[in-house]
Amino acid sequence: MFGDLRVQPRPVLARFGLAPRLPQLYDKYPDLKIDLMLEERVLDLPMREADVAIRMKEPSQADLIRKRLMTCTCSFMRRPATLPRTANSNSPQDLNPSTG
Repeated sequence: MFGDLRVQPRPVLARFGLAPRLPQLYDKYPDLKIDLMLEERVLDLPMREADVAIRMKEPSQADLIRKRLMTCTCSFMRRPATLPRTANSNSPQDLNPSTG
């Protein structure tokens, strides 16, 4: 593999997921140059704004080739001191201070 590859990951994924692995990739493919495009806006792949995008949701363009890389889970956390004394945290709405 060789050449330039423009990749648009989410910034947090670039920092903690991709950047630490780039040295291994460059060792294996020394003629590959990866440009991490860390923009908040979603780049348009059919318009060639990027070659590859790593996104957290399904793209709206139906003609793109898609591959699931991983499944992620999210957690909502809050300091105990900010919870009401009678907090029953069964849903994210229960953690809203304006309703507690």
